[in-house]
Amino acid sequence: MAGEPLLTLSGHLGAATFVSFDAEGSRLVSTGVDGIVRVWELDRAELVRIAEARLTRELSDDECREFLRAAPCGQS
Repeated sequence: MAGEPLLTLSGHLGAATFVSFDAEGSRLVSTGVDGIVRVWELDRAELVRIAEARLTRELSDDECREFLRAAPCGQS
């Protein structure tokens, strides 16, 4: 499964040239060679589910705070 896409966001005419998450992790901003800027609304629970399915180790409490906005892991 390594290298296989988990989610594809279609919309740019051609390649995306920049992609970034907002600070809350609820939106993704992308620009493309088409000159268009797109803002994508994300389902955080779905993104966490995908990430947890791919984890190869337990997250540290610092990683939980940074990526899941929860610390220690398993607590909101």
